[in-house]
Amino acid sequence: MRKQITFEYDKKSYTLEFTRSTAARLEDMGFTPSDVEKRPLTMLPMFFGAAFWANHQGTKRRVVDEILQNIKKTTDDDSGESLFEVLGEMYADAVNTAFGDEDESKNVTWEKNW
Repeated sequence: MRKQITFEYDKKSYTLEFTRSTAARLEDMGFTPSDVEKRPLTMLPMFFGAAFWANHQGTKRRVVDEILQNIKKTTDDDSGESLFEVLGEMYADAVNTAFGDEDESKNVTWEKNW
């Protein structure tokens, strides 16, 4: 099961997530996780906006930016996780699916020959 963030904004429900294809598209646009600390004003909005692509492709950039300005940046639970930590975990999970399948019966086994 993919990791998701859900919320409601302006009477509309949103489900944010990353898939392999949305993670690849984000990387094609020049995103690298290490750039988040170096260029947060560019990379964090790009990262947040990309999480809409899987389920809300047609959402206008203005609306995404408005949501980002108004969304709480940490969880209400005791963990106090930041929005971008959770997005990072979701992104990493999507990237990791490129290297395996949860259904182990579908995985091709390999071994080195030296």
